Amino acid sequence: MEKSINGNAHFDSDSYRKLQLLVSHISALVETVNLMLNQAEPALEGLSGLN
Repeated sequence: MEKSINGNAHFDSDSYRKLQLLVSHISALVETVNLMLNQAEPALEGLSGLN
């Protein structure tokens, strides 16, 4: 997974691309959850007002 060049450890390009893709998917998931929560908040506030 890691290679050492000139004493510096770094990820090879394949591992870097996989990590970049993973971060991209996680970011998209967080964005989706955020949008869902923003949409649900008014509905939940409306339900709490019924009591």
